[in-house]
Amino acid sequence: MSLSHIGPDQERRKQAEHFLTLSAFLDPSSVSEDLFMCVQRHSGYRLDWVRLFSPRMTEQAGSGQSEIFYGDDSTSEVSSGGKGTNDWSWHSIEYENLVKKLCDLSLLENTFSDTYSKQFSLHPLIRDWLQLRLSFTEQQKLAREAITLLEVYLKSTMTSDASLRMKQEVLAHMDVCISNDRMLLKCEVGLGSVVLESATTSFGLFYCQQGRFQDAASMFSGLLKNAEDCLGYRSSLTLRTRENLANVYRHLGQYNEAAMELEQVLTIREKDVGEEHLDTLNAAHFLANVYHFGQREKANALYERVFASRYKLLGPEHPDTLSTANNLAIVYRLTKRYRDAIKMYQPVLELRVKQLGDEHPESLISAQGLAIVYRLERSWELAEKWQRYLNEIDNFASAFRDIGRYDEAMELYKRALRGRVKLLGFQNASTLVTFHNLALMFWYQRRYDESKTLHKFVLLSRREQLGPNQPKTLMARDQLAEVCQFQGLFSEAKVVLTRAMVCRSGELGADHPDTLRTAELLKKIGQIT
Repeated sequence: MSLSHIGPDQERRKQAEHFLTLSAFLDPSSVSEDLFMCVQRHSGYRLDWVRLFSPRMTEQAGSGQSEIFYGDDSTSEVSSGGKGTNDWSWHSIEYENLVKKLCDLSLLENTFSDTYSKQFSLHPLIRDWLQLRLSFTEQQKLAREAITLLEVYLKSTMTSDASLRMKQEVLAHMDVCISNDRMLLKCEVGLGSVVLESATTSFGLFYCQQGRFQDAASMFSGLLKNAEDCLGYRSSLTLRTRENLANVYRHLGQYNEAAMELEQVLTIREKDVGEEHLDTLNAAHFLANVYHFGQREKANALYERVFASRYKLLGPEHPDTLSTANNLAIVYRLTKRYRDAIKMYQPVLELRVKQLGDEHPESLISAQGLAIVYRLERSWELAEKWQRYLNEIDNFASAFRDIGRYDEAMELYKRALRGRVKLLGFQNASTLVTFHNLALMFWYQRRYDESKTLHKFVLLSRREQLGPNQPKTLMARDQLAEVCQFQGLFSEAKVVLTRAMVCRSGELGADHPDTLRTAELLKKIGQIT
């Protein structure tokens, strides 16, 4: 097997070889053009091989002809005296031509595309061959470059707006990079080291966003240890990493561990920059958020302190001041200080409506809190007024979900669910709709265990309220069966669908489209098992 047939031009062949070999240090099943495009657009990482896809067109003086050449990053002149342009724009046609050439040489296996980008894949044997032809030092270099490639993508792209397919691809690439890191890179120069602190942080934050909290904790805990050893426990990197690790602990429900980390951060910031420095107030606010789960007296004291300082330093209308006021109102509500909660909620809601409009999610969230307090105070008319806002929160969450902004949709669904459970109870039809929406969000994020738990709850509730043959009950069965299939639990999926088949046959008849669709799904599962 040889790379000599890529092309006659030695420089371009060398660049193409590097591009192909770098791809071998990513997940071979799907490699998107977007990854390389981001590197090309990121001014700090203009690598030599990227010039394959960023040709600069230079008008030859007096000839009227154009030639493609690859110069340095500065504006240059051709020997005849004509001036060149500094064009680093991405040329997809150059990328497509090279990928097609590599496919023709059987060096790449497949090319395919979707609405968002173009992808290719490598056969595992080609990947292994590309790696093994390198020396150990060269493998280390390519492993680090692959990590940098993903770091640049994560930093330069709004990952919350990325498609689900792209998020899954990036996660697969990250997993491969971590595997390469363990095999090839030493702890002092690999992920978790101070040298790669930026990449480690980017990996950890993305894992956290995608619900892979154990992987995120592994990233941040390794970096924290190395930052403390190399830079000391008071360094900015150490403090930032400790806060990131605490945030992961919070997501995992390990509130005591999160509080321990944040207490250290707050103590250091108070000593180093003072109690009213904005960094200190941010740390105190974060710690209060953690105290909120089980240590509400401490949360109350911290929120009141942060609110007073932010009110003085930033003013009553600053978003940070409003955020603290809203959280303080929640603590007042939970500790049954309803009058104090209303006094905090009302100005927050008025200011958010004034600044953001009455349909903005933040305005809706404050309205939801106010509705709950009025209900707890048995002010039914006022509670009903704000109940309508819960419906709007659901609508906004669905809009975010439909455009792929899953993290924001998840947060809004959770808020709507908390409000509906408080106002309406667990078994209310509107509450069950929100449970269903939240289950779908877990499914989109591949958190199948959590999705399955919620789908089961919705099914049991609807069966009890509506009966086993009602369409909404049967739809809940279908969705539970689908989650089971994604988990590989085909026998369980078969049991769920068989029951749906019996119900549909009896109610709708054997020839009804819904009955036939269920029969087809059962047939496919039977073929798998």
